[in-house]
Amino acid sequence: MENSEVGNGLSQNTRAGKIDDLIENHLEKGMTKSDIIELLGNPYKDGIELRLPANIKVPDSLDIISTVGKSKEIREEMLDHWNNWYAENSQPDTLMLYAAGWSLIDPNFLVVKLDDKEIVNDFWLEQH
Repeated sequence: MENSEVGNGLSQNTRAGKIDDLIENHLEKGMTKSDIIELLGNPYKDGIELRLPANIKVPDSLDIISTVGKSKEIREEMLDHWNNWYAENSQPDTLMLYAAGWSLIDPNFLVVKLDDKEIVNDFWLEQH
């Protein structure tokens, strides 16, 4: 509970070495939000985020990398196209994020997804 901050990227977060055990042996779908807070303390971030559903595939036509070296106008047009597609396809998810150490250059977070009754329906580790 004491290592709840992301930190500066140089310090070690003791949570990092415990995440696999936590996911495999302590977190379960069906737990309540209060169960999670009792286990891990208050999250680094708690709220609703717009995210793409896990099963959706981003069309090749929205490949942002293909705009490298293109004119500013083409890049802006592509970005507008991407933003519109994202707005049409994203959905609100209620998430709790817990700082979980660093990868090589990015912070890792344990993400706990809740349903509308504040029951855990998924959890995973991701980089930001």
